[in-house]
Amino acid sequence: MSVTEVYLDANVIIGLITTDPLSDRAEAVLSIDPLLVFVSDLALAECASVIARRVRMLELTKEEAQQAFNRLDEWTMQFANLMTIQSADITDAARFIRRLDLNLRLQDAIHIAAAMRIGTTLATFDVKMAESATELGCPLINIKQN
Repeated sequence: MSVTEVYLDANVIIGLITTDPLSDRAEAVLSIDPLLVFVSDLALAECASVIARRVRMLELTKEEAQQAFNRLDEWTMQFANLMTIQSADITDAARFIRRLDLNLRLQDAIHIAAAMRIGTTLATFDVKMAESATELGCPLINIKQN
């Protein structure tokens, strides 16, 4: 039996650690067995940004945000292999963006480049990112919305 190695985009991680419309889909990603999960420092920073933004938008209290930060840290330590974004990922991301036929934001391009560098499958719920990843030849986990 082969292990599925997967790089999680921030939207998947947020679905795992918060009550979110994407939580069921995120749990479906983690139900793949056996699974080896990779997350980047960039994805974790994006998750922290989402949580902080929800406080500013009065969707979470500061206490709820701190609990979410704690869940993020605990989940990462327990279940994920943390990887660092490298300058080569940024160089590759810039190359992807310069193609002009892809509809990519910089952070999404960096995530795709990182997943491709380590040879993993990408898990994202961002449709435009997934389309670009497919065009670039990056394998995807496709968890459909219920």
